Amino acid sequence: MAAEEGAAFGSGVELQAKTEPMVPLEVEKERGEEEPGLMQFRQFRYRDSEGPQEACSRLWFLCCRWLKPERHSKEQILELLILEQFLFLAILPPEMQSWVKDGDPENCSQAVALAEDFLLRQQEAQERPKKQVRPSCL
Repeated sequence: MAAEEGAAFGSGVELQAKTEPMVPLEVEKERGEEEPGLMQFRQFRYRDSEGPQEACSRLWFLCCRWLKPERHSKEQILELLILEQFLFLAILPPEMQSWVKDGDPENCSQAVALAEDFLLRQQEAQERPKKQVRPSCL
């Protein structure tokens, strides 16, 4: 059943032949090539379609446009999906999410390092002895 659903979702969407060499994600990021597809994928809403079938087909198209399966390895695609979930789908607490986004990570390892840095800084701030405020004598 799942295989049938996958086939139905992909119907009408043809992927380009794998003629182009794999391009490192960092190179594409520098060129800004992934951004338009990613932004359209993020911004798509069900109300932008005429029903479930069109919505699914449109998401399939936008996902392929963003992830470029004809150019990226499975590992690169997984990296993009995990980064998207980690940074933009709010699995992180808001303050940590802002910190990680501000660090502009290019891969999951960098995103994790930024998140761990945030936690370390937060812990250090909590452990600092707070100065006791003494009331002034007038």
